[in-house]
Amino acid sequence: MTSEERHGISAQPSDTCPMIDEVIEKADAIEKAIRGYDRMDEVGLRDACHDVGWEVSDISSLAEGARKNTTLIRAWGQEWKELALWLIKQQEEEK
Repeated sequence: MTSEERHGISAQPSDTCPMIDEVIEKADAIEKAIRGYDRMDEVGLRDACHDVGWEVSDISSLAEGARKNTTLIRAWGQEWKELALWLIKQQEEEK
């Protein structure tokens, strides 16, 4: 049994850093796709735009996942804070 289960707190959310790392990787891929755009012919520009379109849609999805995870982390932390405050109050009342 986890400490969260023992205290009726939601499960610990996953780490957000890997999600942010993926967004950074996608941004780097976009930068790579458009590098040298001023020297591309029309076909090259169309291909680069197509690649950027895919990467941008991935970034939106990844960023939304990170936002949701951040909300879960905030809620999880609040639950632990409330438990800690309740325990402090219990200790003070016992004195």
